[in-house]
Amino acid sequence: HVNLNEEMEKITTEVVLRAIYGEDIDDEMVASLHHSYSVLIDYLGTMRLFPRIDLRKILCNPASLKFKKALAEVDGRLKYLTEQY
Repeated sequence: HVNLNEEMEKITTEVVLRAIYGEDIDDEMVASLHHSYSVLIDYLGTMRLFPRIDLRKILCNPASLKFKKALAEVDGRLKYLTEQY
């Protein structure tokens, strides 16, 4: 069973990264950033209960910790890529 949505997200991530940073970006970097982006999108898509109150900042839960870790991973990898290219 192939998840077409996930496969398209992987392709999009790779195309965007290679367009910005060039063809010599390695596959591990692309896979890592795709995974982290997926965590960020999943978290942001499910968390808002009230329009002006962000409970994520009040509650420290496993999802928010996973989100923070993924965000730090994306930030670190993009900083590395920016310095390299």
